[in-house]
Amino acid sequence: MAVIQIANVWKRFDSHAGRPRTLKEALVQTFVPGRRINAADSAFWALKDVSFDIEQGETFGIIGSNGSGKSTLLKLITGISKPTRGGMGVKGRVSALLELGAGFHPDFSGRENTYLNGAILGLSRREIDRQFDSIVAFAELESFIDNPVKTYSSGMYMRLAFSIAIHVDPDILVIDEVLAVGDAAFQQKCFDQIHRFKHQGKTIVFVSHVLPTVQGLCQRAAWLDKGDLRALGKTDTVLEFYSQQVAAAIEKNKQQYDVLVPDGRAAIKNLRALDAHGTDCGILPGHGPISFEFDLESPLSCHELDIRAQIVRADGICCYEQRVALSDFGDGAANGPITLQLADLRLGTGMFSLHLAVLPHGEESWVDEKFFNFAVESTYHGPGIAPLDATWSRQTHRAVVKPPF
Repeated sequence: MAVIQIANVWKRFDSHAGRPRTLKEALVQTFVPGRRINAADSAFWALKDVSFDIEQGETFGIIGSNGSGKSTLLKLITGISKPTRGGMGVKGRVSALLELGAGFHPDFSGRENTYLNGAILGLSRREIDRQFDSIVAFAELESFIDNPVKTYSSGMYMRLAFSIAIHVDPDILVIDEVLAVGDAAFQQKCFDQIHRFKHQGKTIVFVSHVLPTVQGLCQRAAWLDKGDLRALGKTDTVLEFYSQQVAAAIEKNKQQYDVLVPDGRAAIKNLRALDAHGTDCGILPGHGPISFEFDLESPLSCHELDIRAQIVRADGICCYEQRVALSDFGDGAANGPITLQLADLRLGTGMFSLHLAVLPHGEESWVDEKFFNFAVESTYHGPGIAPLDATWSRQTHRAVVKPPF
C-alpha cells in the first residue's frame, strides 16, 4: 500500500531579483528601456511533472546534485510547502529532519526546545514528559539540556533534533543529509536506529549525496536532475544511471585542482589516469591494470622528497594510501615523469579522487598537492569498498567463493 503518492507535481519559485524596493526603482523600471522585469522570466521551476509512489515499510532514497529539487520535494512530502500543480498524498504521522535545528529557538534551553519541537511534531505535553529522559539520553546531552541551544555545537543541535524526531514514533521518517554532521559514534547510533525503524515496518525517505549509504539503506531510489525525474526503480539500477551521468561529466570536464601555489621546491604537473590501453580518461574500469602518471618539477634531489598517494571514495573513505621516498628509485634530481601503477583497481562503481602530494622527506607538511577526480565503472555493484577473494569452510568441506567480476 502506498503511503506517499506524488502525482504530476510541479513546484515554482518566483525570483525576487529586480523587484523594485523603492519608488525610484519602480519609476526607473517603468520608464527606462530594458529595465522592466518580465514576471514569466523570473519564475524558477524546482520540480517539473514528478510522479511516483512510496510503499509502506519501504526505505526510499532520493539522489541528485545540488539544486536538483530533492529538498523541495521533501518539503512537499512533509507539508511545509504546497505544490504549484499536481497532487500529494501522505498517510500517517510524519517526522522530518530537513534542516539542522529547524524549529529551535536559539535563546531557549535544550529542555524548552524539546517541548516546543515535540509539540510542533505532534506530541502532547504528557507524551513529551514520558519520553523526555529517553530523548536526552539518546542525544547524550544530560549535562547541557538546560543551556541555551545557541551555545550548542552543530553536532549537539543535530543530536537533539534527531532524538526528538525518532521519539515522535512516526509512521514516516524523512531525513535530508543532516546525519553527516555528527561524529562517527553518533552516526552509527543513528543508523542503528534507522535500521530498527526499518525492521518495525516504518517508511523512511532518505536523501544523501553519499551513494554507498543510500545503496546500503534503500530498496528503491529516485534520481532528480534540475527538477526532472531522471530515473526511478531499484537502488542499484538508479545509482548506476546516476554514476554514468556523473562519470560522463567528469570525462567531459576533466580538471586538476591546485590546492596551493608551489613554493618553488616542487610542483606536480600533467596529472592523468590511463587505462589498460594507455588511454587518458576519467572513467576507469573496476578491475584490470590502471596507472596514474604525472611530471615532477623540482630543483631538489631525490633524497629530499617523498610522494604520497591516496584514493578516496566520494563519502570520504580512504581506499588506498602509500608513501614512498623518491630516493628508492635512485639518486639524482627529482625532475621527471613518475608513474603509479595498480595491477588491479578492484573498486566498486562510484566516484573517487586521487590525492597526490609531494612532501619533504620524513615530514608531514606537503610542498604541493593535486587532486584528480575519476569515476569507476565496475560489474560489481554491491555494498562495500571492493570485492575480495574469500574462502568459506564448514568442518571438512571447503568452498572457494570468487569475487563477482
